[in-house]
Amino acid sequence: MGERQKQMQELLIKYENGLTAADAGQMLGMQSKQAKKIMESLYSVYIDRWVIGRADRYEPVYCISPPPEDCPEPEGVIRETRWGSTFSFVRNATP
Repeated sequence: MGERQKQMQELLIKYENGLTAADAGQMLGMQSKQAKKIMESLYSVYIDRWVIGRADRYEPVYCISPPPEDCPEPEGVIRETRWGSTFSFVRNATP
């Protein structure tokens, strides 16, 4: 995770009620397009609701679901990177 993503994650955790891309961008000193792109790249960020923003257009309000404090991986997890993506699976797992 990059430095900007970490900053965005911390900001969204701090503002539990959520932020628009314009608000988050202003707080972090970046353009709203860049803030939106970063928020959409974070797996735990979701659109909570829509508000009327500038020029009477609807803007999404982004929130984050914080990860649980204790969430260990199962034993035997193998990570492989193929085609630019990382996959996790359990070898010889029984349901």
